[in-house]
Order: sequence, then C-alpha cells, then structure tokens
Amino acid sequence: FDAGERSPDFLTSLTKMAYAAKDDSHRKVVEEYLRVQADWGTNGQRQYIMDFLDDTNTTAYDYLLAHKGDFEEQFGASKVDATIRKIIFNSIRGTKQESSLDHMRREFTRAYPDGSGEPYILRFERDYYKRAKDYQKFAETSIQYHKIQENNPLDLNNSAWHFYELIDDKKLLKHALGWIDTSIQINEKYYNLDTK
Repeated sequence: FDAGERSPDFLTSLTKMAYAAKDDSHRKVVEEYLRVQADWGTNGQRQYIMDFLDDTNTTAYDYLLAHKGDFEEQFGASKVDATIRKIIFNSIRGTKQESSLDHMRREFTRAYPDGSGEPYILRFERDYYKRAKDYQKFAETSIQYHKIQENNPLDLNNSAWHFYELIDDKKLLKHALGWIDTSIQINEKYYNLDTK
C-alpha cells in the first residue's frame, strides 16, 4: 500500500484485513479504494461501501446519503437504515461526553431530513442518560420516545422495568404502567406479565 499498489483486488484484500483488526486502520484504505474507482454506482462498489463504511466524516458516507435510494433498491430499506444507524453510532462509540448527543442528533438529522430518525435519537438519548445516571432526563426522553415508538412489546417492557427500578416519582411511574399494559396487549408473555 505504501509503495503505491492500488489495484482493486489488492485494496479489497487489504480493507478486509484492516477491518478485521478493528483498529480503524481500514478507513484510510477505504477512502483510497473509493478514490481510485471511476464509478461508485455499481452494485459491487455499493456493496463495498455497505460492508466497510463506518465513519460519518467521509465522502463515501456523503455519497451513501445522497444516493440512499439506489442503495435501498439494491439492499432494501431496512438494511440501509441499519447500516446508517451503525455508522452514526460507531462515530460516537466510546464517548461519554454530552457533546456526543449533539453530534448524534446532527448526524441523524442529516441522514433523515424528513424527521424519521427521531425515534433513533430519542432511544440513544434515553440510553445515554440511563448510563449517565441522569434519571430525570432518562425519564423525559423515555416518555418522548414511547410517544412515537410504542409497538415493540419488549422495549415497552424494558422501559417499564427500568422506570420501576430507577424512578421514584409516582406521576412518572404511571407512564410505566401504560407501557406495560400496551406491551401485554401487543404480545402477552411471561416477561411482561412478571413486570406488571
């Protein structure tokens, strides 16, 4: 690589090895691989981007967002959506600073300008505040999240359980009772009956 080798097969092999190392060394190779490609719009190039892209601060990520429809046609909307979420979460992994929330919100807004990324933002914020032991903000974001995302019985159950463990305010605990009731209505199972 340092000697100037830029054949697609070589760069693809090097990307796979560097990616497996999980030390971010693959990012330089990904950028170089895509730099020497004449057309990023082929199925093979889109596959490469889906497989190895994990940073929001790249031209490849900008390309993915600009051509999201082409990627969705090839891979399906749910896979592209999951890849975008993975890339955004990867870009802030390991950080415990509240500034990561601003970065995450900006990136989800950029990726989903129609507002459809709001559930992801709220879920991340909810989990962030729980880890940070800021239970007031955890409660607030949980309530906001479940106003727009109330169809996953396991998620509703887990939120109700965490409220039971962490929240003392009886008014806020009423939300948890509503969530567990909804969870049971959607899919009655031992786990949500136990929480109730």
